[in-house]
Amino acid sequence: MRWRICCVVVWVLAGVLWPQSSSAQTGKALDERLFASIDQEDMGALQAALAGGASLSAHSDRGQTPLVAAAAQGNAAIFRALLEAGANPDEVDANHEAPVIQAAFSDQIDVMRVLLTSRPKLDVQNLSGWSALSLAVNRRDKAMIELLVRAGANVNTVNAKTRHSLLTEAYVSNDDNDLIAMLRSAGARFTDATDELFAAAASADIDEMRRALAAGANVNYGNRYGETPLCVAASKGNTVAVRVLLAAGALPDLTGSDQLTALSWAIFSNHQSTVRALIDGGANVRVLLQNRQTVLMKAAESLDDAELVRYLLGQGIDVNATDTLGQTALMLAAEANHISDVKALLKAGADPSLHDRRGRAAADFAHDRKLDSMAALLAQAEQRAATSQH
Repeated sequence: MRWRICCVVVWVLAGVLWPQSSSAQTGKALDERLFASIDQEDMGALQAALAGGASLSAHSDRGQTPLVAAAAQGNAAIFRALLEAGANPDEVDANHEAPVIQAAFSDQIDVMRVLLTSRPKLDVQNLSGWSALSLAVNRRDKAMIELLVRAGANVNTVNAKTRHSLLTEAYVSNDDNDLIAMLRSAGARFTDATDELFAAAASADIDEMRRALAAGANVNYGNRYGETPLCVAASKGNTVAVRVLLAAGALPDLTGSDQLTALSWAIFSNHQSTVRALIDGGANVRVLLQNRQTVLMKAAESLDDAELVRYLLGQGIDVNATDTLGQTALMLAAEANHISDVKALLKAGADPSLHDRRGRAAADFAHDRKLDSMAALLAQAEQRAATSQH
C-alpha cells in the first residue's frame, strides 16, 4: 500500500514540476531572444519575443533589464516599443542603473527624448552617486543637459557619494566656463562654503577660495573618496591655490580611498611646480602610496625630471625600495622611457640587477616596451655592476 502511495506522489509531483521546469526553460529562451533582438536592433524578433511572453524585467548576462540594454544600445524605436509593451521606465537593473542614467551615460539623446515622454524619475542616482544630469555635465553634453533641465531635472541635486553639488562637480570634472554659466543660469548653486571651496580650488579662483574660507569652509574636508580641496588643486596643477590652502591649514598628507596624497596627485598629473610647492609646504616625501609605492617611484613613473628625482633622494628615500610587485623606481622609469630619471637613479646607486616578482630586471622592462636604447643603457649598467662586484 505504501509503495502505491509513493508511486502516486511521485507521479503527481512529476506532472506538476516537469511542466514548470519546461516553462522556465522556455521563458529563459524567450528572454535571451529579447536581449538578442535589442542588440541586433531587430524589431520583428523583439515583437515576437514579447508576444511569446518574454519578461520586461528579465536581466541579461550583464545584469541589465531590457529597457536599460536598449538605452545603452541606442535604437529609439526599439526603446519606444519596450515602453509601449509596458516596460517600467524607472526600474533599475542588477547594477542599480536606471534607464535614464544609462541613456545619459551612453550619450543617447534620441532615446532620452523617448524616455522623457513616460515622465521617469530624473534625479535617481546610481551606486556611484551619478544622476543623468551629473553624467551629462561630466561629459560636457550641453544638449543633454538642456533637455534634462527643461524636463525638470534638479540642478541642485547633491551627489550622494561625494556630497558635492552639481556646480562643484562641473568645476572639478572640467574647465568649461560656458557649461558652468549654463548651470548657473538654470539656478545651480553651491551647498555650502566647503562645497564652494572645492570648486574654487579646481578653478584656481583665489578670491572665491578666500571668501569660502572666511565663510567657514573646512579646508581639510574629504569627500567620500577622501579627496580634499588640496588634492583637487594639486591634481589640476593650481600651484597658487595649493599655497593658499596650505597657508590656511590644509594637511598635505591626507589620503583618499585610492591612497593618493596631494603630492602623489601632483606627480601623477605631471605638475612639477605644484610638486615643489607641496614639498616646500611640508608634504611627507616618505609616505607609502598604493601598492607600497614610494613617492620616488611615482615620480620616476610619471615625470622625466632628474632634478626632482635627486631632490627626493636627498630626503632619504631608498633608491632601491620595492613595491608589492617587487618593482623599483628604476624599473618604472625604464618602462616609461624617462632617460633623465634613469641616469639620475643609476648615478645615485640604483641597482640595475634587481628583479621583480616576475623575474624581470630594469632592462627587461625597457625591452618589453621595445625601447632599444634604454634597454642597452641598462644592460650596460647591469654588466658594469656585475664586473665591479668581482
